[in-house]
Amino acid sequence: MKGAVLDFAPLNPVPNWHKTSPDITAAGTLWKRWGEEALVKYLETGITPKNKRADPPMPAYTLSRQDAEAIVAYLKTLK
Repeated sequence: MKGAVLDFAPLNPVPNWHKTSPDITAAGTLWKRWGEEALVKYLETGITPKNKRADPPMPAYTLSRQDAEAIVAYLKTLK
């Protein structure tokens, strides 16, 4: 959850592939840029605050509001 260099990659080039994952804890820059509500909305819709889907390998989430809020509540507890 703190972000890391990914130890896997596609065999063939994938457009916009990210080699690292972001820190999604409350102390991370993603949280600071997006805020709590945007994180919940992303987990519900798979759409970022810039109104686009996340780049690969991030999946497009479509969770219920309750599940998305529970995940964000958990992320807030991580140091």
